[in-house]
Amino acid sequence: MAGKQKKQPIMLKVLKAENNVLDSIIVRQGAIRDSVVGKDWIALEDAMQKMERLSSRFMELEEQRLNIEQDTVFSMRGIGTGGTAASDDTSETAENEIETQTENTNTEEPIEKEPLALNFEERAALYGDRKVSETLTKVRTKLARSKIENNALNAYVSAASGFLKGVFDTIIPQRKNTVYNRYGKMAKPSMQSLVIDRVF
Repeated sequence: MAGKQKKQPIMLKVLKAENNVLDSIIVRQGAIRDSVVGKDWIALEDAMQKMERLSSRFMELEEQRLNIEQDTVFSMRGIGTGGTAASDDTSETAENEIETQTENTNTEEPIEKEPLALNFEERAALYGDRKVSETLTKVRTKLARSKIENNALNAYVSAASGFLKGVFDTIIPQRKNTVYNRYGKMAKPSMQSLVIDRVF
């Protein structure tokens, strides 16, 4: 068990990095919301680009976290790591585990591609430390907060879109009859031109 707990500091480092990235994502979500409500499209584009980079970084960290989990599952169950080391710090340990388990992997059935779920003992080996479990709780809380922020923004955009669609349908009523293109197939009627002398 002590050997498996060596991965706790690595897991804590990954979770702290995820926590920091989520802080930045939540701040950026607020900037996106403000730019949408304030109709500042240049600020929105800038915030979206930064959000894309932050999301990519979070996905990389989450992949590292899942790799650490899978390495722990493989090593505790004696399956073999399949060559996936969680980080540079664990590469020596992973190599030792691979060397000791090469005989077993030749006779065993191939490992399923789906990630293996952690049992209680494996979860305790990774998340049993108080600092690790507290950081994991913070990450999960911030993920939930981020999801709520996304849902609120999506609801606002959908409501605004529906309202504007209704306004444009009233101002520019489209032809309701069926329109055919030159090949004889049904086509949507084209939008009529409308000139507005105000910037929204």
